Amino acid sequence: MSGLKEILDIKAQYPEMEMVLHTDQGSVYSSKSFNELLPLYNIVHSMSRAGTPTDNAAMEAINGWIKAEMFKDLHMKSSLLISKLEKG
Repeated sequence: MSGLKEILDIKAQYPEMEMVLHTDQGSVYSSKSFNELLPLYNIVHSMSRAGTPTDNAAMEAINGWIKAEMFKDLHMKSSLLISKLEKG
């Protein structure tokens, strides 16, 4: 859940930033507590419907493009490097 902590930290720094969190249908992401937490931080939860993998195709394509840009073109190896770039 360190990814969630990073997202909440970003939202704390930029509370007015609009954010959509897209997840699969794992038990953590579909849990009541997880889905009650996100609105507290003004985060919209996006999840594909069960048994319809095509719902996720557009988001997966965007995620793949972003990862390719960051990790290949910008030579990023981890999210720690992104944090260092943000701080200058």
